[in-house]
Parts: sequence; structure tokens; C-alpha cells
Amino acid sequence: MKINHLHKHISITLSILLLSASTLLADKVNPSEENKKLESITIISDNSSNYLNTKKTKIARNSIETEKMASSVQVFNKDFISDFQTNTVDDLITMSSNTVYQGHGRSRNNSYSMRGFGGVSLLRDGLRVEKGIPDPEVFDLESIEVLKGPNSIQFGESQPGGIINLVKKKPQKEFHAEIKLDINSNALFSPKLDIGGPLSENGTLRYRLITTYKNDPGYKNYSNNNKKLFIAPSLAYDLNENNTLTLIAEISDEEKPFDFGSILSKDGVIEVSLKNTITHPDEIADRDQKILGFDFDSTFNNWNSNFKYRNVNYTLDLPKSLAVMAYNYDTNQIKHVYTQQNQDYTENILQYTINSDFKIANIENNLTIGLDYRKQNFKQFTAVDWASAYYLDLKNPKYKLPYPETPNNLTSFGPGVNGVFKTTRYGGFIQDHINASDNLVFSAGLRYDKVKYNDEPTPSSSYTSTKVLPQFGIVYKINQETTIFTNYSESFNPQQSFYKDARGKILKPETGKGYEIGLKQKLLDDNLSFTASIFKIEKENVAMLDNNTANPRDYIASAKRQSQGIEFDLNGELSPGWSIVASYGYTKTKDNKNKEFNGVPKHTANVFTTYKLNNPIFSNVYLGAGAEYLGKKVVSARGLDDITIKAHTIYNASISYKKVSWEANLSVKNLFNKEYVRAASTNIGVAEGSPRTLNASLSYKF
Repeated sequence: MKINHLHKHISITLSILLLSASTLLADKVNPSEENKKLESITIISDNSSNYLNTKKTKIARNSIETEKMASSVQVFNKDFISDFQTNTVDDLITMSSNTVYQGHGRSRNNSYSMRGFGGVSLLRDGLRVEKGIPDPEVFDLESIEVLKGPNSIQFGESQPGGIINLVKKKPQKEFHAEIKLDINSNALFSPKLDIGGPLSENGTLRYRLITTYKNDPGYKNYSNNNKKLFIAPSLAYDLNENNTLTLIAEISDEEKPFDFGSILSKDGVIEVSLKNTITHPDEIADRDQKILGFDFDSTFNNWNSNFKYRNVNYTLDLPKSLAVMAYNYDTNQIKHVYTQQNQDYTENILQYTINSDFKIANIENNLTIGLDYRKQNFKQFTAVDWASAYYLDLKNPKYKLPYPETPNNLTSFGPGVNGVFKTTRYGGFIQDHINASDNLVFSAGLRYDKVKYNDEPTPSSSYTSTKVLPQFGIVYKINQETTIFTNYSESFNPQQSFYKDARGKILKPETGKGYEIGLKQKLLDDNLSFTASIFKIEKENVAMLDNNTANPRDYIASAKRQSQGIEFDLNGELSPGWSIVASYGYTKTKDNKNKEFNGVPKHTANVFTTYKLNNPIFSNVYLGAGAEYLGKKVVSARGLDDITIKAHTIYNASISYKKVSWEANLSVKNLFNKEYVRAASTNIGVAEGSPRTLNASLSYKF
């Protein structure tokens, strides 16, 4: 299914949705009931935005309140997501303290580090999808949850910095519909539609359909626009008062220019114009993703359970591209070689969780038991023409390089990169929160995981890894407003297949240990939430080159890494109509050579606030302002000394008008048009920050 064949389906889809809405609105209701519905919608629309989360989180797979969790948790709710006015989850996720965007992996995936450690797991409704389209649709999200520290207890293998959970919108019993249009100064055009409600009289059967389309030329001189069609239908049915079945589907079809990033100068700034691509402007990647599954929820007096299943299919087709091999700073020339790549990925995910509340010796217990199963099948083909090299002057680019119809010597990367790779994961955990008193809660948990990796091209690289992980925590409520907590938790992460020792064996898994003590404080009559933490994380068995063998590709699992620091997070209302999200993080890192982690800043800070004007003439006008600060960081460079990237601060501003069902927004990102490096791990393939961009949106709810 290609986008150029789907344009006509957009109008068909919109027509069907609007027809459904008309049918629902045409149901026979008496005038008083209709008035009640209209009045309810009016009241909701007139409310000011409030960034304080009031719902239980889903990221920890238990049913307890956030203040009883012995860990640092931040939640960005739908009010904040709407007001922040962004089309990428990266901008939202990095509002959390010590959480840093680390690049787009050459348009393959988006990476984040948390508390210094990269490879942060990105969950979707509590399920980890290994591969997929890297830019989840923001319009499809209800909230974003961030859980800090090693947390393999609930979800298995992960990095020790933390995890992120994207909570998607679900069917509701009340009819609702929203039409939205986004445009920007780069000629972005993106219509969006969210419609849903009851299909039965009492709402036991209900639906929701979210669809978006994007045509984005971007600010670079690519020959093709980024085009994406997204459709996400869901259907929920209450079998009875205790059990609900929700069917979920998602289709994403995207054609996107293959962005290799940029080049970093020796002084730590962007070497070339932001508009210049460092590969051929005709390159485009075709990415398709389909997700099918269901949630089955059961709720009784003292227990509840959740059973989830997802089938994920993802393909990446990059038929022609020029891979960047090197850059000559003296001649300004970049060296390319011709490549082809295709990926086909299938994953089946099962997750079952049960929570039970009971008393033993008059002591309340909140018990959680979880089981997990994931089976992945990953097929990849990558080839390169090593014999032919192409050179481009990036200071004066003339994109004359023709793609060869038949490469001279197209060579497969061979086993280890190409072939079929299968992974099966089994896991389970048990965790109990023991309420020793009204103010004191102890938590303890234990998890067992087993990972079986089958490398069909290279059977010697196959392995089986098992791990048992503990977790402990204490929460003490000093008073109604103040809670302190401490925890100890662990993580593990199996090594990549190419990390082998001199005997050809895969290295043993990385392991992490985390220690944390923190404070959760309610302020301003519980309208503002403040969280502070002090942490230390140790990671072991990190792969490093084995200098005691003749083979330059032999590794040993002996490197250690450590991070420690502090962080502060604030969200909620400063006063009626004045909402804020703010954070500050400090992370000190060192590896086994006593060097800072590559590409990780010590200091990060973010703030975003909106204020509703009190003047009667402008009573529906909201002013917004924000800033992002990233401290200096050090990155490695090919054939050069380490490069230091200077700290930067980016400012944003917005103005909104909200009245009844209408909402209009105008925002400016990177207000002062600052050129900066957003993420880098080396001097080639740098993720540069976007130049000043004017964004506008108009939405109508009915």
C-alpha cells in the first residue's frame, strides 16, 4: 500500500467518518437530553488547561496511586500535549529531567538517553515494540509516562536509565469528534480527525477512529516531501459489568527522505548549511507498519486483570542510497558508497497482569503478578558497492551524482547483518506493596526472564540468556503534602550478536543496578506537583574491544559505566489559568576510562508555561512561552580528537484562542533562529536542531 495510491482514500475515509457522525447525531433523543450534551461540551471547552496528572499511571502495571510508588514518575497529560503544539514525541519526552534526545538513527529510529544511559525502551500502551516507524503519531496519544531508573522488574530487558510509555486514545461512551488542521512555515499540510462514541444505546459498544495525513517538505533541499498516512480504528465492548474487550488496529504508510544527518565541525558546530543534505536529495525510504491486537480488561471487588496481544508488521525499503563513509575537512568533500537495504519485521506480543488487594493480619497488600511473551522474526538484506566511490563538495554542493541502474560490484554484508534473526522472550514477575501503616509502604518484587536468540545465518551466534532480578522500595508519607521514597532496582540487556569474544561466543548480558532517594511534594492546595530525586546507577558487562587478541573485532564484557546526579520535575497550576511544566537535571557520568559518556550533557533544563488572560476582552486568549537548555557535551570523532559541543538555549512562544468548540494556535519554535546541535555521538550523522519555524493550527470539536 503506497501513499500515492492512498490519496483518494483520504476523502473516502473522511466521508465515511462524517456520515457516521451524522448518523449518531441523528439518533432520536429528546430536546432536554440533547441540551445536556451540548452544555457538557461547552463546560469542558471553557476549562483552562491543567498540566497536573490526576489519573493512575499504567507504566508500572499495578493499580496503586503514583504517590505510593517508590520511584520517580512524570506524566504529560493531554492538556499539555495539546498546548505544546508539536508533531513529534521527541519534544514532549525530553521535557522530563535528565532525558535527552540522541538522534534518529539515519531515519530508522529515535533514540533517547535517561540519567546518562542510552537505548531507553519506548513502550506503546505498556508493550515494547522492538522496531517500527520511529515517529509515533502525537495526535493519537492520551498521555506520555516516564519512569526513571532500572525497571526490568515489570518489562524485562531494558537499559538502566528508565522507560517511556506512550498511552494511546481509547473509545469513550460519549460521542466526540475533532477536526484539526496543522500548517507551518515550511509548507507542512496535515489534516487530522478524531471521532468516536457509542454504537449502542447505553454505550456498551463504542468506537474510535483517528486518522491523520501529513505532507511535509521540511527545511532541507530534498527532492521529495515526507508523506504519511495514519489510520487507527478501535472498538470496545463491555461483555458485562466486569469485563471489557477492546479491539485495536493501526496502519501507518510513510514515504520519507532518507536523512543521514549533518557534519560536525572541529569547533563543535554544524559544518555546512542546514539546508544542504550530505547524501543525494532523491533518496527516499518507504516504511509501512501494521498493528493488530486486543485488550481484555476484568475488574472485580478486590482484583483486576489485563490481557494484551499485539501483532506488529513493519517493513523498510531503501532501494537506493549513498552511505556516508568519511569527510575530508581540508577539501570539504564527503565520500559516499552506493547501498541498498530492506527490512521485514514481525512480532507477536502477549502480556498478562493481575492485581489483587487483600489483607494479611489486618495489613493491606497490593499484589501484582505479570507474565510476558514476545516472539520476533527479523529479516534484513543490506548490500554495498565498495568498488565505486562518489565525492561531493558540501560547501558548494552540486547534486549531479546519478544512481547507477546496476551497481558495479554490489556485495552483501553477509551473515551477522543479513539473514533471518529470531528472538523469543519469556518472563514473569511478582511484586507486592505492603501498607504497614497509613503512612508507610514497603514494596518488593522478583522477576525471571529468559531470552532465546536464533541467528540462522550464523548458528554459532545463537544463545540463550536467563536472569533473575529483584526490586525493593520504601515510601513514607510525612503528611498529606509530603512523601519521601527510596528504592533499589536492577536491569539487564542481552548483548548484540556482533559482540563476540575470541571464542566466537556472544558476551554475557549487560546488567544495571540503581539506588535512589526522593521527595514528592504537593504545593498550592494540591494543584502543583514537585518531585526531586538523588540517584546512582552502575552498569556492568559493557562490551569493549579485546586488545589481547590479534582479531580487531574480538570483544570482552568487562567495561563499567556509572552515572549519578539529581533531578527536579514540576507540573500543575501555579494559579487558576496559569499552568506549567518544568524540569532540571544534573548527571555526572564516567566509563571505565574515567571519561564522560559520549554525547550526554551534564545539565538539562526545560520549562513550558501557558497563562489565560483575565482581561474581559481577551478572556479566551492564552499566552505560552518555553525554553530548552542542553549543557555542553563531548563526542568522539573519526580520526580526530574528541569534539566539545557548546551548551545552548532554545526559546519558544505561542498564543492560542479557545472558545466553546473552536481552538486556534500560533507558535514559534526556535524563536531566535539559533543554529545548534541537538544530538551527536560522532562527527558524522549529527542531528541538527530545526531552524525557526512558525506553526499554526485550527481545530473544531463537536
